Amino acid sequence: MMKDELETACESFKKAVKKQIAKLVKRRQQKHGFNLDEERRVNELIRECNRCTNHANYALKTLHAKRISLGFALEAFEQSTDDCIKRIKSTKSLKQVDFMQQQRHILRYWFGIFLRLRDGFVLLESGE
Repeated sequence: MMKDELETACESFKKAVKKQIAKLVKRRQQKHGFNLDEERRVNELIRECNRCTNHANYALKTLHAKRISLGFALEAFEQSTDDCIKRIKSTKSLKQVDFMQQQRHILRYWFGIFLRLRDGFVLLESGE
C-alpha cells in the first residue's frame, strides 16, 4: 500500500465515522429532541469518537511504516547473509583455531541481526 493510498483510506474512514455520527445524532434529535445537558453530552461523545478515529488512523500509519521498515531490514539481512557465507568460505585457508574463531564471530554477528529482526516481527504482530 502506497502512502497516498494509506492517507486516502484514513480519510475515508474518518469521513465514514463522521457520517455515521451525524446520522445517529439526527435520528436521536428527531425522536427525542435535545436539551442543553444532552447536547453537551452528545458533543463530548462526538469528540471521543473523533479522538478514537484519529488514534486508529495513527496506529495504522505507524504499523504501515514499521512493516515497510522491516521489509528493508529483510532485504539487508539477505545481503548480509550472503556476505557472511562468502566470508566463511574465504576463511577456510586460515589455521584451524583462527578459522573457528572467525566462524564464531561471523555467526554471532548473524544471529544478533536475526534476533533483532525476529523481535521486530513480534512487535509488529503485537501492534507495538
